[in-house]
Amino acid sequence: MGVLLEIDPVTLLLVPPALVLLAAISLAQFGMVFRAFSSFAKARHGMLGAVQPVLRNVALHLESTLGNADKFQPGLTHVLLMAILLAVVLSMKSLSRAVVNAISKRD
Repeated sequence: MGVLLEIDPVTLLLVPPALVLLAAISLAQFGMVFRAFSSFAKARHGMLGAVQPVLRNVALHLESTLGNADKFQPGLTHVLLMAILLAVVLSMKSLSRAVVNAISKRD
């Protein structure tokens, strides 16, 4: 409970919706890249003929895991999990700073 008292109330109110918005934008961008990669791997290009089988296999594995690229729609669960992931990644800097400060105070 002591940690929540140190956080500015405006930050406490604005950061979670901002993380959800950032997660939704990130997943929409991933969906566009996923569709583009899948269509690029299925197309026949003369200049990338040597790597085309590898791209096709990667696209096949991605589609077997995530479903058809054209029908990829991230749901609310995906957005919330991505927001949690972003919160963890963004908080690592302050966590590492706190650990360094604790170590330096101990020495």
